[in-house]
Amino acid sequence: MIKIFDDGQTPMSLFEAKARALLDIATMPIWFGAGLVYNTFFSKTDNPWIISGHRGRIKADNTKSLFNYIVENTDQELKWALEKKQFYKEGVSKNFVKRNSWSARIAILKAPVLIYSHGEDDIDILLRFIRPIVGQRVYIGHGVNMLKRPGLFLAGRRLKGPWKNIVQWLVGLDYDHLLAMSSDEKANWDAVFPDRAEMHLPYGGAARIDSLRAASRHPAEKTIAWLPTFRESHSAEEQLQQQIAAVMNDTNLLPWLDANDYTLFVGSHINSLVNMAELAGESPRVKFANAAEWVDVLAKTELLISDYSSILIDWLLFDRPAVFAPFDLQHYSTVRGFHETYDNYIYGHVA
Repeated sequence: MIKIFDDGQTPMSLFEAKARALLDIATMPIWFGAGLVYNTFFSKTDNPWIISGHRGRIKADNTKSLFNYIVENTDQELKWALEKKQFYKEGVSKNFVKRNSWSARIAILKAPVLIYSHGEDDIDILLRFIRPIVGQRVYIGHGVNMLKRPGLFLAGRRLKGPWKNIVQWLVGLDYDHLLAMSSDEKANWDAVFPDRAEMHLPYGGAARIDSLRAASRHPAEKTIAWLPTFRESHSAEEQLQQQIAAVMNDTNLLPWLDANDYTLFVGSHINSLVNMAELAGESPRVKFANAAEWVDVLAKTELLISDYSSILIDWLLFDRPAVFAPFDLQHYSTVRGFHETYDNYIYGHVA
C-alpha cells in the first residue's frame, strides 16, 4: 500500500488522500459562501495575518525573516500555515495554523493580509479558487529576482488563446501586491508581468537580508558550500544528480578535504529530487544541508559554489569568493529564461 504522510506522522493510503482532495473540492462552495457572509457583516481589519512559504513544509527564506520581524518588533498578530506537526515546535507556538485544515480556512477568510513566497498554495491548496473573498494577497518571493525569470511565470507560456489563460489561472503566480527590494528588481518583475507594474512596489522585499547581514559578520571557517538551484524537470534533476555524484565519487575529493582540513556542505532545494544525504555519504568531511539551514551554513562558509540561485546575490553581502558551476547553462537558460546574459551576472570563477 502506498502511504502518504499528511502531517509527517500519520500515514494515509493513496485512496484516503484522493478522498480527502475530493472532499476539499466538494466543500469549497461552503467555504466560499462563508466568506461572502463574513465580508458582508464583519471587518477583517483587526484579525491575524496569515503567512507561509514552501507550501508550509519548512520555515525559510524571506517569509521566515518577515515572520520573525513582525512577531518580534510589532503588535500585529500573525499565524504561519504549517504543513507538518513536527514543525509546530519551531518557535511559533500558538502562532500557527494547520495548512489545508478547516481551522486554517476560517482564519484565512478572516485575515486582512495573506503573505507567501512561492505561490498561493503556500497558504492553502485551494486559495486560488476563492480569490474574490480573501484579503490582500502579498507576494514577497523566496529570494532576489535578478537573474532568472520566476518559475510560475512559465506556466502555459507555450499555449495560446483560452487554454493559456486557464493554465495561468490554475498554476500561475497571482497577487495583489509584490514587494521588491529595489527599483532594479521591480524592473525585472515589470518586464515579466508588464500589466501588473502598478502592483510591484520597490521596497519591502528581500526580508532575509537582515539575517544574512548578521550571518556575514561571523568569521569564515574552513568550509566550502555547494548550493545548486532547483531544476524544474525530472531529466534536469537527474543531470544534476549525476554531476553531484561524479564529484562525490571522485577519489581525490576526500583526500584533498582531509589534507587541507576543509568541510564540504552540499545543499538541496526542498523540491529537489536529488537525495543529497545519500550522495554525501558517511564521511565527516562531507555534510548535507537542507534549505532551512543555508543561512547558518553561509555564516561559516569560506567559498560558495552555485549556479543560478539567488543565493549568489545574497553572497555579495559576505565579500567572500564564489565559483559559478553552470554545467547545463544552455538548457537552463532556454527553459527558464534570464533577465540578462549569464556573463553579465557572474562575478567569480566559472567551473
